[in-house]
Amino acid sequence: MFINPMGDNNKPNNSKKSKKIKKKGTKSIHKTAENSGFFDILTNTEYEISEKELKKLVDSILDLGNRFVRSPTQRNLKEYKRSIKEYLKKIEKSIYKVREGLNLDDDIPRLHIIAEVVDQKIQSITDAIMNKEKDTLFYASKVEEINGLLLDLYR
Repeated sequence: MFINPMGDNNKPNNSKKSKKIKKKGTKSIHKTAENSGFFDILTNTEYEISEKELKKLVDSILDLGNRFVRSPTQRNLKEYKRSIKEYLKKIEKSIYKVREGLNLDDDIPRLHIIAEVVDQKIQSITDAIMNKEKDTLFYASKVEEINGLLLDLYR
């Protein structure tokens, strides 16, 4: 950094500060201090979910849902619920990504409404098991409703 003494205009002050900004799993990026603001820093350090990871979670939910439909046991229900909770946590983290043009008023309530509907559907399945209702078509329809809602989030 060059400090320009008073009255000495011989050397131009063209030096710029640069910051290293690291993203998880990538190389450092040098940005000039002029261009880096709070928004830029948040954007570069935001949590990102890869498409591969989301696809893997959705496939896991579908497999566990099918397993639960074939064999509606308490254990299979717990595994299915756990995988849905994990998926919703990942989606929730990604919904808070800071991006230009994101309208928080429209996007976040959609997540919460769908999450509440999923919770209600899971609760209805749990109640059905507790009441010893073993109708496979009933479970299959509820699982399909939940899967449809989760796939809506995945889009």
